[in-house]
Amino acid sequence: MKVTKIEKQDNLFSITNYLIQKHKITEPVKLQKILYFLYLEYLKENNNKLFEEEFEAWVYGPVLKRVYNHLKYVGLNFNEYETFDSEKDEYVITKIMPLTDEKIFNFIDSKIKKYKNKNTFDLVDEAHKTKPWIKARKGLLSNQISTEKIKFKDIENFVKVWKP
Repeated sequence: MKVTKIEKQDNLFSITNYLIQKHKITEPVKLQKILYFLYLEYLKENNNKLFEEEFEAWVYGPVLKRVYNHLKYVGLNFNEYETFDSEKDEYVITKIMPLTDEKIFNFIDSKIKKYKNKNTFDLVDEAHKTKPWIKARKGLLSNQISTEKIKFKDIENFVKVWKP
């Protein structure tokens, strides 16, 4: 069996790792909500996405499926992960290159305090009041499972009027 090691840039995993390592945010639901609010604020201030992934409208608020799966199957180590390619009979070890954009780190450091000191379910309640999440869950029961994507256009329109 072959083992291949690769390095790649991954803004979402780098930012998630930064929140876990530097700011000690290790509770999965809280981590997901903080990623959502940081994404909203970054878009509002910079007219640019913090990362490319789309949020899904889950029961407890917006969730990034890739972060959820990584937490569930790998844990809190967002520096590296392994995958197995059965067709090639190969393990691939992917090392995430650290984010080097100081602007993003400074942004996170300037915003994080107002979120990290809040109770997890206060953040859930705040996320439930955001129009993009509400719109993506339209027609669903409050406890109904959904993987409906939150449309970027809805997020983009929301942040124009949103006051964090």
